[in-house]
Parts: sequence; structure tokens; C-alpha cells
Amino acid sequence: MGGFLTLLQLELTLYILIALGVFLRKKGFLNDENESFLSKLTLNVILPCSIIKSFLIEFNGEILKEFTTVLVIALFAAIFQFASGKLFFRFISEEKRKILAYGVINPNCAFLGIPMIEGAFGEAGLAQASVYMIPNRFFIWTVGLGLFTEKGADRKKVLKKCLMHPCMVALYIGIFFMLTQIQLPVFLTDALRLMSNSMTALSMLLIGSIISKISPGDILNRECLYFCLIRLVVIPGVIFLLCLAGQVSSYITGVCVMMTAMPAASITAVLAKQYHADEKLAGMVVIGSTLLSAVTIPVWLYLVSVFF
Repeated sequence: MGGFLTLLQLELTLYILIALGVFLRKKGFLNDENESFLSKLTLNVILPCSIIKSFLIEFNGEILKEFTTVLVIALFAAIFQFASGKLFFRFISEEKRKILAYGVINPNCAFLGIPMIEGAFGEAGLAQASVYMIPNRFFIWTVGLGLFTEKGADRKKVLKKCLMHPCMVALYIGIFFMLTQIQLPVFLTDALRLMSNSMTALSMLLIGSIISKISPGDILNRECLYFCLIRLVVIPGVIFLLCLAGQVSSYITGVCVMMTAMPAASITAVLAKQYHADEKLAGMVVIGSTLLSAVTIPVWLYLVSVFF
């Protein structure tokens, strides 16, 4: 019940911010130029700060075994999500496929997953969730970002661009501090925290501005519903069965299943705007999957409690 209430409160908060973004767009405070600035600021400054902050966690021998289990499951999940993007959307046009495939690769672990895990499992669960995100981060900013690059582009240049993306550089820095356990000065961690705290608000305002151009009937169309089936049911279902077959503890199973059961990350819409992709579809899958996740996530929590 606590996890459900946490999710409900978070989603209500997100919807208020999204509604504000719609309002600001309708009133002219946000326009195409503002959206472009917000997407660049979010991708190149705020999100890297959030990534570094997410890796400033305890890492010692006592929790190494659990971390290893979570890491293996997370790696399998990342590979399966990437394969799902290629398999389940192969009959959809290339322009739309890149949006759907990226939405599958990148669940909303940071904005919904982390708070949900902390609410359901406490600080220990939060550490496990941070470890879970390691393979996911690599996939998001390598093959995931590669989905938005030009067809036929030089593979070496694409790889270099992906590996040197500000978010990937932040990932390297974050892993370094996690492994070395070097403590940053308080003023630096506070600065990272303050920057990270603005990520959700700016992303939601941007999504609101984008979806202001979408009619209500478009949000849950056939493509969006199909995406939600894959993102919210099929993928967490596979991870659930994997943990069940491997007799993984209920604690680790709960963390991993919840992380894979998250809706499409809001950064999907940010990237669509940044790389001139189908931003309308991106807004649809983010909003549609977030709406439906209010139903599916409590179901997964219940199934974990029953079977483990």
C-alpha cells in the first residue's frame, strides 16, 4: 500500500507539472525556441549532474554479493529491452520505431523508479536500484542515443559521439567515485543535488509543452497502447519469471521488477525534440505509459509479494 501511495503522489505531482507546461505553451510563455533551449540544458547540464549524484553511494564487500546479483539481472534486462525494441517494433516505420525502441530501452528509473524503490524498500533498496541502473545507463547513451543518429553515418563517429556525450562522461565520473568511495566536498554534493532536483520539473514542463499539440484522443492510440503492453507488461514479466526460476530473493526481485516496470522516461521526449524526431509520438508514449503504470506497478508489487 505504501508503494502504491508513493506512486500515486509522484504521478499527481508529475501531472501538475505537465499541465503547467501545457498552460505555459498555450499562453505563449513556451515556444519552439524555448523548448530547444530546455532540451539542451536538460541533456547537457542537468541530467549529467543527476547521473553523477546517483552513483555517490556506499560500495563495500558486505553488499557486493547482492550488488552482483542485481547487476547480472540488470544486464540481462538491458539486453532484453534492446532486443525487444528491434523485435516488437520491426513492422513500424523507421521514424516511429526509433521513438518506441528508445522508450523501451529507457524506463523512467530516475524520476519514478528511485522514489518508488526508496518508498517500498528504504535506503538499502535505493542502493540496489542505483546499481541496477549501471547497465541501463550504458545502453541509454550508446545504442539508445545511436537510434537518433543519421542513417548511414560513420559508425566510428557515431560511437565516439555516443561515448563522449555529456551523460556518458558523467557516467564515467560517477562510477569512479562509486568504486573509489572518494567523498566529494559537501558544497559539491549539494550543488549536484540542487541541479538534479530541477531535472523532473524541467522535463515535465517540456513534455507539457510538447503534448499541448496533441489531442487527447491521440495519447492512447493503437501504437501507444502496443508500446505500453511491451514496456509495462512483457518486459517486467520476463524479469519476474527469470527471478522466479532463479530463486532470487523477494527483496532483489522486488527492486528489479519494479525498475523494469517503469513507464517510458521523460527524456524520450527531450531527445525527440533535440534530434528533430517524432516528438508528438514521444510525448504520447511517455504520458500514456505513465498513466497506465499507475495500474500495472501495484499489480507487479502484489505478484512479487505473493510468489516470493
